[in-house]
Amino acid sequence: MENFKSGFIILITGSMFSGKTEELMRTLRRFEIAKKKVVLFKPEIDKRYDDQKVVSHNGDAIAAIVKKDSADIAKYLEDNDYDSVDIIGVDEAQFFDVPELTRLAKIWANDGKKVIIAALDQTFEAVPFPGLPELLAEAEVVKKLHAICMNCGGLASRTHRLSDAKGTVEVGGADKYQALCRHCFLEANKDR
Repeated sequence: MENFKSGFIILITGSMFSGKTEELMRTLRRFEIAKKKVVLFKPEIDKRYDDQKVVSHNGDAIAAIVKKDSADIAKYLEDNDYDSVDIIGVDEAQFFDVPELTRLAKIWANDGKKVIIAALDQTFEAVPFPGLPELLAEAEVVKKLHAICMNCGGLASRTHRLSDAKGTVEVGGADKYQALCRHCFLEANKDR
């Protein structure tokens, strides 16, 4: 673990199936073992595996507080003894309003909180989610994780949507997405 005496932001990012949620849970559990007060938030839109828990693709789960947006997270913290919270975790941050979450994360870190955020770095079109570059620049630590390409077995850095849905947000797992390397991603999308 990084040895920061004051607040900080850790961003855990990468493609789908790279282990972002597993890494977030592992890190938060280490702080719980150290007797730190941990609060974990998940977006209301993410109901893939459980309505109330953060669940990794491998089925590991941890209790979470479900919120609609970043303002709801801030209000919850204000209403629930913000000063006693040591660690603020956020899973699937790309489903929140990332620019506002980044602004709040800076405030929390400046207040001495440890903020640990897991988020996809790119949409299914291989462009950064809005606000993610700014969050990346603000974080003291960025952990870029990779999956294994579900086509060739190489290092996967892209999330490929299997359907022809057009909107940026379509919540799903292996039923809707694949992790692909750059080459396989380009091949899969050359006719789109």
